[in-house]
Amino acid sequence: MSSPLILLVDQSKFFLEIQKGFLKNTDARIVCVGTTRETLDCLRRQPANLVYLTRELPGDDGLHCCQAIKKDPELGHIPVVMLYDAGAPAERERCLKAGSDGVLSRPLERRSFLDEGRKFLFKVERREPRIPCQALVVFRYSGVSSYGTCHDLSPGGIYIASNRRVQIGDRITLSMVLPGGNDQLVEAGGRIAWLNPGPRQLSNYLPAGFGVEFFEFSPGCSLLLQQFLKQPPSSLSLA
Repeated sequence: MSSPLILLVDQSKFFLEIQKGFLKNTDARIVCVGTTRETLDCLRRQPANLVYLTRELPGDDGLHCCQAIKKDPELGHIPVVMLYDAGAPAERERCLKAGSDGVLSRPLERRSFLDEGRKFLFKVERREPRIPCQALVVFRYSGVSSYGTCHDLSPGGIYIASNRRVQIGDRITLSMVLPGGNDQLVEAGGRIAWLNPGPRQLSNYLPAGFGVEFFEFSPGCSLLLQQFLKQPPSSLSLA
């Protein structure tokens, strides 16, 4: 049986790379397009099992694209998840009225992105391998800069060993130099996903700290991180 097909529709290569990174561990073929015409042409050649569709597209916007998919008798059964900007809450209802099966606000968070897709395609994988990685992390939380140590790292997140008190769901920005001697700086924004504070730690295998889910990167940093994780320094082994 062939792998399912997931279609990502966005005119921004940056956002497409983020979504592809989220789906890295999903056993599926990923195809990316950037216009309504390309979307319909692709689906008519080979119907996808799931479509992530941005609201903002050149020419006919994402709403028209969604409507065209849902009105087509050969394509209407395909699940469509629409992505809209969080700063425009009315867009959520517009997406649903256009026939979208699911909606997500941006900036995207890995867990919600995958959880929404998994509602329609069970092969969407929410877990991803992490590598142990020791590096200094400078992060900014609630307007205050602090320091911590990276304990493990993946395309979608990081565990930071730190005694800094934080709250689940709050946003955080961070920067770190990837180990290996190349002075590769990664800057990212994310949300606090879970807490492991001392002395009442949820995991005794980890130092006190917290896990972060990435939802945005400075230009080039997402690709830099993915390349690093594909070929980490020989001193680091896969977890």
